[in-house]
Amino acid sequence: MIPAQVDVLIVGAGFGGSLLAQILAKSGKQVALVERGSHPRFAMGESTSPLTNLLLEQFAQAYDLPHLNHLATWGAWKANIPNVGVGLKRGFTYYGHPADGSVAGVRGPLAVAASPGNSCADTHWLRSDVDAWLCKQAIELGVHYAERTSVIDATPCENGRWRVVVRYENGDEATINAGFLVDAGGRTAALADYVGAKATAFSEYPDTVALYSHFENVALAADVPELGAPENAPYPVDWSALHHVFPGGWMWMLRFDDHRVSAGVSVERWLSDEVSLLEDGGWERLLARMPAVQKQFAGATRVLPWMQADPLPVRLDRVAGVNDTAPWAFLPSAAAFIDPLYSTGFSLTLLGIERLAPLILNGTSSESDLAVYEAAVQRDISCVARYISANFVAFSDFERFTDVSMFYFAAASWSEICRRIGKRALAPGMLLSGDDAFWQGFDAYLAGECTAADAIAPWNIAGLADRSKSGMYPANLADVIAAAEKLGLSQAEMEVIINDADWARCD
Repeated sequence: MIPAQVDVLIVGAGFGGSLLAQILAKSGKQVALVERGSHPRFAMGESTSPLTNLLLEQFAQAYDLPHLNHLATWGAWKANIPNVGVGLKRGFTYYGHPADGSVAGVRGPLAVAASPGNSCADTHWLRSDVDAWLCKQAIELGVHYAERTSVIDATPCENGRWRVVVRYENGDEATINAGFLVDAGGRTAALADYVGAKATAFSEYPDTVALYSHFENVALAADVPELGAPENAPYPVDWSALHHVFPGGWMWMLRFDDHRVSAGVSVERWLSDEVSLLEDGGWERLLARMPAVQKQFAGATRVLPWMQADPLPVRLDRVAGVNDTAPWAFLPSAAAFIDPLYSTGFSLTLLGIERLAPLILNGTSSESDLAVYEAAVQRDISCVARYISANFVAFSDFERFTDVSMFYFAAASWSEICRRIGKRALAPGMLLSGDDAFWQGFDAYLAGECTAADAIAPWNIAGLADRSKSGMYPANLADVIAAAEKLGLSQAEMEVIINDADWARCD
């Protein structure tokens, strides 16, 4: 049961809610965490990125939560929590498929490494395991937890607190007095009605739906002749976030260490309607348009029920505020869901936690403070949606898609290194959402006014958009050293930083 009075009530015990609860509890707050469902459970969003892992490392240090380091790299994970499901993610891999379904028209792969080796590599999260593990860590830190518990009312009180009524699994109801209310759930946004947040649409974003599940016995792309793996690939292509892009959408394939595969598609409505994707046999009808991918699934068995999101993108018009002096906020995971492309969801939510936790801990959650938080989250969300929308337009032309992808990898690698070397201010927001010059360059590229290479040049510290590399981009710190002046350092200074840094060592 939840105490009658707490400092913070968090609704939703996914990774974001459990992580925020840990931070607040470790820092002395009395925290309640309620979950409508129960663990273990499936969740969309299972692939990390270097920025996600770096943020976990920084939270571990800032809030004395060393166990978060176990999630930050595949090597640390396997050494410390081997019973929590994980997959090795060495990078991002893409194949392009033509509209006519011809095997001869398959393009790629484009392979962009995220690490130079396995021990420091990113991961795929088996969310049923990871979310349960994070919730367990929160409980061990003193967080009061109740699952199968729903919020049935939330009313601001005159003293700047919330009166929240919850209903437990057995039907009993209880009233909780909370100083701060946080919605850390997902697409359902359980608190929206109580705080006055309303669903709204993304501007100029395609109408998309998703279908996804877990499978066993999915063949390796490297074993399908029409796909294959180049000898100069910077990593084994199947141990990555593997993507197949095609006119109207894309497919993800994330391989876990037990060889289970998370796979799904995000497609525009017109394509979903053409193949009746969300009806029986829809998955098979879509695969029939990509014979090479169909071969990967020829002997596969689905091991979870089909799950779908219709529509896939959702967004609220408000993210945070004060109702009659009672403060509230949504984590980005509850404020919006856009698309799992480029694994942006984890980083969006962690950036939200990075901004919100200090406000709660410092007691500075005034209307103006929360307006700053809201503006930053909305800016991040808008930029990610704007970017993913451009990818959908480019899916039918693999060369153009490759160019568009370079903007993500430029922003991501720039952001990671800026944080690593203590120059975080040079990388404001998700996908440099606070850097107008970066987005002006993106618009110029889309308008045909410059090449992708020229547009990303000021932020390109990873040797990207280089045609001579034929789509193969290893993780090479020599590129970072060569680009040191873009970061306000000499090459010699950057070399010293890298030589002394634990994060630069990997095998």
